Amino acid sequence: PTRIEVKNTQVRALAGLRGYHFGFDWESAVLYSKAKVEDTQDAVSMTQFQQALADSTSAAYNPFCGGCNDWSKLDRFFYKARRQSETELYLWDVKASRPDLFRTWAGDVGMATGLEVRHETQRDDRDAHVDGSLTFTDAITGIQYPSDMYGVSPTPDTYGSRTVAGVFAEFSVPLVSPGMDIPLVRSLDLQVAGRAERYNDFGSVAKPKLALGWQIIDGLTVRSSWAKGFRAPNLEQVNATMVSRSNSRTDWVQCLADVRSGAQASMAACKGYTASTTARRSGNPDLKPETSTNTSAGIVFQPRFIPEDFGRFTFAVDYYKYAQEGIIGLFGEGNALILDYVLRQQGSSNADVVRADPTADDIARYAGTGLEAAGKVLYVRDQYVNLEPQTVRGVDYSFSWASPETRAGRFDVSLNGTRLIEFYRQRSPALQALEDAKGSGLVDPSIRVTGGGNLIGNGGNPQWKWSGTLTWRYQQVSVGASARYSSSFVENGLVLADGTPWTVKSQTLANAFVKYDFRGDGWVDGLSLKVGANNLANKRPPVSSDAFGYSSAVYQAYPRYWYVNVTKAF
Repeated sequence: PTRIEVKNTQVRALAGLRGYHFGFDWESAVLYSKAKVEDTQDAVSMTQFQQALADSTSAAYNPFCGGCNDWSKLDRFFYKARRQSETELYLWDVKASRPDLFRTWAGDVGMATGLEVRHETQRDDRDAHVDGSLTFTDAITGIQYPSDMYGVSPTPDTYGSRTVAGVFAEFSVPLVSPGMDIPLVRSLDLQVAGRAERYNDFGSVAKPKLALGWQIIDGLTVRSSWAKGFRAPNLEQVNATMVSRSNSRTDWVQCLADVRSGAQASMAACKGYTASTTARRSGNPDLKPETSTNTSAGIVFQPRFIPEDFGRFTFAVDYYKYAQEGIIGLFGEGNALILDYVLRQQGSSNADVVRADPTADDIARYAGTGLEAAGKVLYVRDQYVNLEPQTVRGVDYSFSWASPETRAGRFDVSLNGTRLIEFYRQRSPALQALEDAKGSGLVDPSIRVTGGGNLIGNGGNPQWKWSGTLTWRYQQVSVGASARYSSSFVENGLVLADGTPWTVKSQTLANAFVKYDFRGDGWVDGLSLKVGANNLANKRPPVSSDAFGYSSAVYQAYPRYWYVNVTKAF
C-alpha cells in the first residue's frame, strides 16, 4: 500500500477601513494570503532498487519468492518522496459607491468604482528524484533517465510571479421611471461598466459591459446584456519549463509499416497498436489572454394576478452566447502522432514528434512500403498555445415558488436548468488537415481527433443540466432536499467494437438535511445544528474513459456521506 500524507497550511490576514465622505460609502483593505501544501508518499528509488536486485548477498531483494522479503530488504529502496507547493498573495484595494452621483429626468444616477493592486507568486518544489537533481542510470544498458522515482515521469521545479493593477467603474442610469407614465415602459434602466488591468508579464487589457433592464408592466421584465471578458494565463501555463508525462499511445507510423507489409489486416487494427510515449509539455511566455464577447437576453415573469395567499411565483428564461477567442490549451500528444502519420505519407513529418534513428528491424519492416523508415517515438513536444475561437450558446430556465407563512410552516421550491444549443470550436489548420485526411480515407474515420468541431453532447459537455431544491421551515426546524441531474453524453475516447463511441450515462443525485435553530437566553441563543447527507442513493459516477474511470469535469466520486454542522452567531 502507498501511504500519502498531505499537510495543508493556510494563513490569511485582512485589515481594512470603512467610511462615508462627500456622499460616498468607501472601504479600503490590505490582504495577505499564503497557502502551503506538503505531500509525502512512499516511493521507490530505481537506483537503489537495481542495487538491491544486483546484491550478491542474502540481503538482496528476491523478486521470485512472493512475500518472503522482509522490511529490511524493502527499506533499501523505499524512501519518502516530498513535494512542496506554495502560493502567496499580497493585495490592496479601495472601493467607493454613491447612489445619487447626479440626477436625471428619470432619477438618480448611481456609481461604483474601485482600484486594486495585487502581487501573486507560485512555487512548486518537486522531489529531488523527480526534478532532475537525482537521475537513474541503468547499470545494464548505461542509459540515463531523468527521473529516479519508479513509475513517475520527470517534472522540474517551477516558479512564477506576477503583479497586476486594475481599475473598474460602474454606472446605474435610469432612463424611464414609473412616474413618467409611458405606455408599456414602467421603467427602463441602463448599466454601463468597465474594467482595465495591467499585467507586468504580458500587458494591458480593458473590457466594457452594457446591460439594460426594461420593466414592461409590474411583474414583467425583459433584460439583456453585452460584455467583453478576459482571462489571463495562469502562472503555471506561462512559467512551466518542461513537464514530461509517460503515456500509452498509438504510433500510427509504426503501425502503417506493418499494414503495408501485411502484418496487420487493416488500419482499424492499429487501435490496439500502442507504444509507450512521452509528452513534453512546457509553458509559453508569449501566451495572450483568453477573450470573450458575452451576450444574453431574457424575460422574468412574476405574476401579480395570483393572490399572495398562494405565494410568490417567479419564472425566468434567458438566452446566452459566449464567443471566446485565444482559449489556452494543448494541441495534444495523440493529435501530434496522427499528424505525423499523415505528413509522412505525404513525404514530410511532424517536427514535434521526435523519434530515434530507425533500427535494422525498422528498416526491414519499411522495405517495399514506399515510405521512409521511422524509429521509435522518443517524445512529443506539446507547448501551451492559444487555440482557435469557440462559440457556446444555450438557454437557462428558472422557476421558484415561496409560500406564505401558514400554520404548517413555509415552503420554498426552486428549479434551475440549462440546455446547450451550440458548443463549437473552430479547428486549427493542423486539426483541419486531420479531419480532411479522415474524409479522404487517408485516416480511418473512427480515429479520434480532439480539440475542435462540434463539442456539444460529448467530451464532458452534457446537453442538459438541472438542479432543484425543496425546503420546509416550521418555527425553529428546517428540512431540505435537493437534486442534481446531468444528461448522458458521448465519450469519444472509448470506441466499441462496432465503431460507435461510448455513451456516458445520465445521473441524478439527491441530498437532504435537517436543521434546528436554538433560541432563548444564554449561550444557546444563535446556535444552529444541521445534520445532512449527500448522495443519498450512494451512486457511483457513470463509467467513462478518463484516467480515473469517470468524468471529473461533470461528476464527483464522493459516496454517500453524512455531515454535521454546528454554528454560533453572536
